Amino acid sequence: MSKKINKKEQDFNIFKETDDSDIENIQIELICKLNEIFYENSSSPQCFKRQAKIFNIYVKIIAFPTQKYILINPYDKRKYYYYSKSQLHNLLETIKTTDLLESGKIKEASFIKKWFKEDNKNILEEIAFDPSMKRTCIHNVFYGFRIAKVVEKTENNELYEQEWLKLTDILLQLTENNPDGLKYLLNVIAHKMQFPDIKLPIFILIYGTQGVGKGYLAKIINSICEYTSEATDLAEVFEKHSMANYFENKLFTILHENSFKSSKLYQEKMKNQTTEMKITVNPKGMPCYEIDNYSLIFAFSNQITPIVTYIDDRRKVSFASTNKYALLTEDQNKDDEKQKPSLFWRERFDALKDKHFIKFIYSKLMSINLNDFDIQQKPQTL
Repeated sequence: MSKKINKKEQDFNIFKETDDSDIENIQIELICKLNEIFYENSSSPQCFKRQAKIFNIYVKIIAFPTQKYILINPYDKRKYYYYSKSQLHNLLETIKTTDLLESGKIKEASFIKKWFKEDNKNILEEIAFDPSMKRTCIHNVFYGFRIAKVVEKTENNELYEQEWLKLTDILLQLTENNPDGLKYLLNVIAHKMQFPDIKLPIFILIYGTQGVGKGYLAKIINSICEYTSEATDLAEVFEKHSMANYFENKLFTILHENSFKSSKLYQEKMKNQTTEMKITVNPKGMPCYEIDNYSLIFAFSNQITPIVTYIDDRRKVSFASTNKYALLTEDQNKDDEKQKPSLFWRERFDALKDKHFIKFIYSKLMSINLNDFDIQQKPQTL
């Protein structure tokens, strides 16, 4: 669901998940494309039609709460920029197009003025995050997974299979060296990727000493799913004005280094986020609004009792990692506070820089058969 912004919303530009340099590049790109079409079609009555086709990829009209225009990043639709009518006019006032007169002659005209006069413009209901991708009359900031579009590099499959075996053994150790725990963890991640519009009413907790692979798992999730947020402090996530940053338009929320104290303070909010399909957020300077809550929490900690929950709490699935892959320095000095990752871990993280290996992981997860998977059938853990 989109933001229910007060109707007295200010008319100035509101940035959404992007920065000035990014939006300036998109503005320049759009202007260059419109100008290029005009110079190539300056004597054609089809000039405006061709320009409008490109323009409508970059600019959308949103009806709710009041009619606004958004300039989107066509390469990442999560990023968009609000414009008023006057701002859009000022941006494009120098762009020319052609106009066909009754006499049959063609004259130059203002592209943006002509576009505003068009009656058949496509007006969208709202901006929304819809992982089901079933709603058609919205600007959907969920556009599938970027990694799905990467071409598989089959000639490296043998190498990737070897790396996959190392990956799954790390996850096996994170899940208490329990094959049922590993299967459950892979099924949970696969379910979120295969059915991103389904809310899973659990959160995953993994605790263990430094270097067992918690950050490695976080890196995997972040690499296959761009709708992921990360934080190192529960207060940062559940503070009144910051929740939207971590749950709005997200499928995974990763919490690092959680402490007993902070989890006790935010226990109720954690429970609500875990189970509720809709949650209320209140970004600073804006009224409260409700969002659809698709995010699955992964919590990682070095502490034995990092999350305060009741023993029979059905929301939590916790694993105590083994120390098989605990961090060692190159000189094996565990007391050195500035430890460097071992060669083993450097190789694992380097492998995750290969987009074709990430596509290999993605394909493995998407091929998991989840017909018999029951999220409530949790593995026995310590």
